[in-house]
Amino acid sequence: PSSVGNFSDALSIIDTNDPSNPNVNVPLTGEGANSQVSVSPTSHDFGTIDVTQTISQTFTISAGCVDLTLQNISISQSGTIFSISQDNCKGSGSYPVTLPANQSCAVTVEARSSTAVSNYTGTLQIQSDVPSSPTNVNLQVTFEQKPIIDVSPTSIDFGDVNVGSTSQSRTVTISNKGSAQLNVSGISLGGTNKSDFNINANGGSNPCGSLTFTLKAGDSCTIDVTVTPSTAGSISANITINSNDQNNATFTVTLSANGVTVGGGGAGGGGGGGSGGCSAVSSNSLIYLVVAFLMFAFRTFRRFV
Repeated sequence: PSSVGNFSDALSIIDTNDPSNPNVNVPLTGEGANSQVSVSPTSHDFGTIDVTQTISQTFTISAGCVDLTLQNISISQSGTIFSISQDNCKGSGSYPVTLPANQSCAVTVEARSSTAVSNYTGTLQIQSDVPSSPTNVNLQVTFEQKPIIDVSPTSIDFGDVNVGSTSQSRTVTISNKGSAQLNVSGISLGGTNKSDFNINANGGSNPCGSLTFTLKAGDSCTIDVTVTPSTAGSISANITINSNDQNNATFTVTLSANGVTVGGGGAGGGGGGGSGGCSAVSSNSLIYLVVAFLMFAFRTFRRFV
């Protein structure tokens, strides 16, 4: 087709030797169409993030009803904040590439960490054989100095712990991964069996020292957690950490354990004199008694033989 739109014609076959149908007309129709391209999303605001963070977004590029020739995909910007971290449209090859009709490919754009608190804009440009090329996708990100809380581990399972006994302590590390001061306004226990668990602010290799504290950018501190089951069976609780991290103001660490009883359950418990406790005679002593009895019986038998 030389132009966009519908067209029609006919293929004429004339002067054949078919006496009943010497001339035949075959209708021909078609439609001329330009390449089309669509992008999703059509624009993207990465939001407000800390200057230490890197964030990414994937864009899907789709062809219309005819093959699309992608000539290049690049970013126009002032600076180096935005970059293409992955380009599945060209793969390991180079542009230009053909995207078959009704097919899609994807590119991932990163907003890299910045040294300055500011708002940045850029444009993802898709150059193709579409008449209106390039297709532009507006990009925006704002960098601020923010606190970012990080807690490890996020869950603790103490396993089996004797009822009434205190477990070994487990350490929780609280870190500030952001660039501004992190204010922890409180650490508390909650949940069904919270009274069985205990938090020690002076535990670990770098104690926080209190359940309310501050951490400078890049700093961390530790707390210890123990459990003393008051009943047999599965128990659970959680630690709640409140801070000024706007994206994670309440951080939760889940806790669990299994309370177990000692011995077979008699009144004597684990004592030597209780009917349900452990035997006072060890296996070695029992063997010694059996051997002594056999020797005595043998000697008595020989005396009467």
